[in-house]
Amino acid sequence: EARHKFWNRKIAKKERLYLYKMHVKAGIFDMDKKNKNICFLGHVRKDSGLDTLIKSLAEIRENQDVALRIIGPKGENHNYFKKISKEYNVEEYVKFLGFVERSKLLEVLSDCFCGVNLLIDLNSFSTYTIPGKIITYLQFLLPVIATEGIGPVASVIKENKLGLIIEPSQDAFIDAINEVYANQGQYRKNIVKYINSLPKINIIELLGI
Repeated sequence: EARHKFWNRKIAKKERLYLYKMHVKAGIFDMDKKNKNICFLGHVRKDSGLDTLIKSLAEIRENQDVALRIIGPKGENHNYFKKISKEYNVEEYVKFLGFVERSKLLEVLSDCFCGVNLLIDLNSFSTYTIPGKIITYLQFLLPVIATEGIGPVASVIKENKLGLIIEPSQDAFIDAINEVYANQGQYRKNIVKYINSLPKINIIELLGI
């Protein structure tokens, strides 16, 4: 509907609904290990909620020894977020890693306990998609903390207890971090159970060949 409204005409020749398929990328590790890092993956746009993460970090650290890892190209807003981390005295706990090759993600994410996507604009076109970062988080067994702005996958996260869907506010984010940090092992088990429940996709059937 969003595509048709935007283009004012039907674009696709044939449309079919299908379930995405995921594979666990994290290998075998201690499901109950207490990891220490929050992961933000992707472009650091001003509506990405990254400022909410940074502003919350000092209060979070009063209870948990955690840090924030930001993975993605250093775009035009990089200095803006660096400035915020300095203003809130959390600069040493906010690591901008830049672009990371996918082959090295396992190494980088192995000590993270959640992935975050706090989209501020709940009416953006992202609400009609499945953000790629959400799939990446789940494949690496990272519980998701996100807003309704991530679209239909938000209901999947809620129904299968793969993380938490929250309002884009500092208080809600701090509560969510404390919850996921305390129960990260159980969330990982929920993610594995969900991924293993997904049906296999027959690409030949999908393409209609």
